[in-house]
Amino acid sequence: MPRIEAVFRRLCPNCHGEITASRLAKGLPCSTCLPEEPEQADPISIGEALQKLGKYGSYLELSYLERDFRDFSGYFEDKYGFAMSSAQRSWARRLLLLDSFSIVAPTGVGKTTLLMAYAAYRAEKDKWRVLYLEPGSPDGRQGLKNSWGGLRRLLL
Repeated sequence: MPRIEAVFRRLCPNCHGEITASRLAKGLPCSTCLPEEPEQADPISIGEALQKLGKYGSYLELSYLERDFRDFSGYFEDKYGFAMSSAQRSWARRLLLLDSFSIVAPTGVGKTTLLMAYAAYRAEKDKWRVLYLEPGSPDGRQGLKNSWGGLRRLLL
């Protein structure tokens, strides 16, 4: 019996055209954008293959995001000596997209650590100026002293 494959309209991550379920499941663009499947199906190699073919589309943004994320992950590990947690990786991707969002999570999950690393990363890599604000309570001033010392160590 012949196999019938689902085709989805407007779901190609690159051109927003039609794409088969199998290519979509693999994270690939449609066969019009990328006729041959690359050996490595990670976003960076797919983005490079699309660039070589001159098929500039929405997928390139994902490719650039993944490249920035890997760069930031390496920076984080170099500065702290350990990898980001899964929550931190999710938040880091949002930060790298320059999304405006709030992080609501329990104490001790790494919110301040991630944001200090991100501030230092942007200050070093992109020459951004960083304004670090904390509460004005006595407890907040102690936190500021500790956090600023940590941020200074990251930048050195």
